[in-house]
Amino acid sequence: LKPDYALDRAGQPVYMPNVPPARRDAFGEPEFYHRFVFDGDGIKPSSGKVREVVLALRQERAAMDAQHAARREKAREAVLARTIGRGDGDSALDIIKRFNDGNSISDLLRANAYDQKGCSDDWRSPYQSSGSYATRDFGTHWVSLSESDASAGLGRQTSGSASQCFGDAFDLFCHFDHGNDFKAAIKALAAIERSERREDMTRFEPVAAAADDFAEFIVAQDEAAVAQDTGSAADDFAAFINQSSVDADEADQSSRSVAMTGSAAALQRAMQRMDAASLEELTGEV
Repeated sequence: LKPDYALDRAGQPVYMPNVPPARRDAFGEPEFYHRFVFDGDGIKPSSGKVREVVLALRQERAAMDAQHAARREKAREAVLARTIGRGDGDSALDIIKRFNDGNSISDLLRANAYDQKGCSDDWRSPYQSSGSYATRDFGTHWVSLSESDASAGLGRQTSGSASQCFGDAFDLFCHFDHGNDFKAAIKALAAIERSERREDMTRFEPVAAAADDFAEFIVAQDEAAVAQDTGSAADDFAAFINQSSVDADEADQSSRSVAMTGSAAALQRAMQRMDAASLEELTGEV
């Protein structure tokens, strides 16, 4: 007999076969089926030896998954930290971070033919054949429950499940634009960044030239203003000297006039005294 594979599931109900009367004995019991009832706890996963075995198996599985996840993450970090040879010491991790910061997951999903469920964060992958929306956008990362995505090599597989995968915006870019070629994706992004930097430098060259011209204009204006101020000061000084000379001449002439006036008065007084003396002398003679 080939049993139904649904019996592998723990929650699958199982129905015992119906035995016709012809296959029963005189007491009505099936001839080929017998059952016995035992008193006691029986076999329960939540207690006894079975529980101990189940817990031990779960712990062993969790430890193995943690070891595998740690090895995968360590290998990924080593690859990401490797310098790509851009000449400025930048690493792949830096390039990926800048790409994820500048590109949203929803934009990458839409650009790669994902179908969005209304305005929700759920999307249907182009690899899916069913009508479910098995990919969810969490903002910083995405998770897919589609086995088709995992089989196509999209993103990274979750620990303990080969039918689930997850990733970020760069994982989508690497898969759909470069066929999961990590080095090719990094080199492409590095080339784009170098081109953008060159465009920025070219764009600012006219601005730098205009700034230099403006600086030269300002210097020329300052020099002209200084020369004009110096000329004005020289003119003012010459005018001051000339005015001082005129004032000195006028003062000298005034002094001379006063002196002449004083001399005339003294001469007149002397003549008056001489006249008086002459008059007395004449009177005495008479």
